[in-house]
Amino acid sequence: MDVNTPSYSCSYSFYPTSYVESVRSKPLITHVDGWEKHPQGELRRAAYCPDSKATPIPEKVALLAVWPEGNVGDQSQSAGITDAIKAELLHHKPASIEHLAHESVALKALPAGDQAAALARWCKEWFGNLDAGNFDHLIVIAAGSGSGIAATLGELSGHPRVTTVFSGHQLTSDLANAARLPDITALPSGILNPQQLAALTEKTELVLVAGVATHLTRQSIAETVATYNAKGYEAVPQVDADTVAVILGGDAPDESGQQRLITEENARSLARHIIAWEKPHSKTTFIVTNGPRTGKHAVDKGGNSLNAHRSDFTDPVTVAFVDELEKLTQSKIYLFDFQFGKLPSAYRPIIDRYLEAGEQAGHIYVPAESSSMVSETGLLSKKRVISVTESTNPSHMRVVSEELSKAGGTVLHLDGQVEHVAQTSTRKSSSAAFEIAKAVLARIWPNNRFCRHQVPQVEPSCPNESP
Repeated sequence: MDVNTPSYSCSYSFYPTSYVESVRSKPLITHVDGWEKHPQGELRRAAYCPDSKATPIPEKVALLAVWPEGNVGDQSQSAGITDAIKAELLHHKPASIEHLAHESVALKALPAGDQAAALARWCKEWFGNLDAGNFDHLIVIAAGSGSGIAATLGELSGHPRVTTVFSGHQLTSDLANAARLPDITALPSGILNPQQLAALTEKTELVLVAGVATHLTRQSIAETVATYNAKGYEAVPQVDADTVAVILGGDAPDESGQQRLITEENARSLARHIIAWEKPHSKTTFIVTNGPRTGKHAVDKGGNSLNAHRSDFTDPVTVAFVDELEKLTQSKIYLFDFQFGKLPSAYRPIIDRYLEAGEQAGHIYVPAESSSMVSETGLLSKKRVISVTESTNPSHMRVVSEELSKAGGTVLHLDGQVEHVAQTSTRKSSSAAFEIAKAVLARIWPNNRFCRHQVPQVEPSCPNESP
């Protein structure tokens, strides 16, 4: 197979039950904040209330999560949705689940045609498990805007015992131009114009969510930190009011698929803007980390790729940022340099330190072009500064605006101007991952699509975490 399989996990529960084949439902739009639009136009609060006419959930369910290799945000999206679906299945109809399996796959970076073929082969191998009776229903969850994955899954949709799901952070050209789309497509609310909305709803059940789905919960943070510490990686220092953390962004495609790059000079400019606002002193500590997209497309003088984060050296964008900090301040600087297979991302350990410090923490800078990080760090809104970079596109900024409307916060603009944005929305938005999971459950359990009572609102302990 042309896919890399870094992780595989299965969990099982055994209950006696019966199976009724699921049916494909008519496309509709699922709105944010837990409200769904009924085909007749009436808005009702979504919930799942067992009744005597309900169609049983399939007994044996497999959840398959896929994302482009190296895309950490896409991995977080697919993992968050997968966990939410498992939780919804077990919570709302546990007596119907006899066997629940889960496989996660990172799709290798291949030419578009080869990648699509690899994904199709992998899915069809699992289709064989359906024919063999090993599973009653497959749910394929994919993330990766601009990767072409959505169009490939669209060609595989329509099987009565397979539900395909795609989650993205912007309407890229491959998504807009696909002849067919997955059964369910999730995008941030507010990024589509009426024409785009109408076009997509002809091809898929469109779920519009607040921000993007993520896998950042207190439990996932704790698990990541435990693994990080157990492997003996350099410990992230404790955080206090004199700490400034910076999560460096990276190269990112816009809606047309064109890569927007962060250059060395861009990184130096960001460092100068941060220094100008923070005004560090002798007790200030900087914690800096990067990710796989930082300096991803950097080349040497001959135009050859530097193979950033895979060659045991720090990419030139990160080097430029740290060098500029060192020129402008005498503060202590800790750099956690992400390297594939050697040093994992320090992002979650840093978030863990900020959660520990609470109100006693300094600012943490999060890149605007990472819609996943913007959505995940809402809990740190009082300390978070969203930094706009050269790779930030209009879709990214719409996600930022939506996030700030819910929680308020601070934006560091490209020209160095600092903007404090007040919260403007008082509505509690539900987790994007769980909104998508509800749409999936409604598709494989169609008789329980709508319920007229209010779903109790419980304040989650972390962004995108459901009780």
